[in-house]
Amino acid sequence: MSRRIQTSLATILLGSLALGTAGLAHAGNDRARVIRSVPVVQQVAVPHQVCQDHVVSRPARTSGAGALIGGLAGGAIGNTVGDGSGRAIATAVGLVGGAVLGNHIEGRHQRHGAETVTRCHTQTRYETRTVGYDVTYRYRGRHHTTRMDHDPGRFVRIGGGHGHWENGWR
Repeated sequence: MSRRIQTSLATILLGSLALGTAGLAHAGNDRARVIRSVPVVQQVAVPHQVCQDHVVSRPARTSGAGALIGGLAGGAIGNTVGDGSGRAIATAVGLVGGAVLGNHIEGRHQRHGAETVTRCHTQTRYETRTVGYDVTYRYRGRHHTTRMDHDPGRFVRIGGGHGHWENGWR
């Protein structure tokens, strides 16, 4: 092979290598024009707790002393009425009636209470949230579509050649 042909082949080979290397270096910086970017929205359930305070009255608690004293007094009064089996019935009625009356009188003199009770329940609201963007762009004369996690703006940067997006996910 002549010296001239060898020199020409070496020049072509080195030139091709230089262009290929420049092309690879530039491939990470390719940009594509965005043609369309459409937000992808979803309804998302958002639970939250709602609480309200309610005032609840609490009846007075008796100690039982009123019923005991009333029962004794009623039984004693019932025992004074009649004789024989009538006296036994009158004593029993006086005992029960006195106990009920004594308990009622004791409860009337006690303080009735009221307390605040908090009741809670969970309500669910639905919110519309943007979860990504369907992006159509033009790269090397062809249209491509991808989903990205943010709006890319006017251009999408293509890294590492076609198929590798730096601005989102595929």
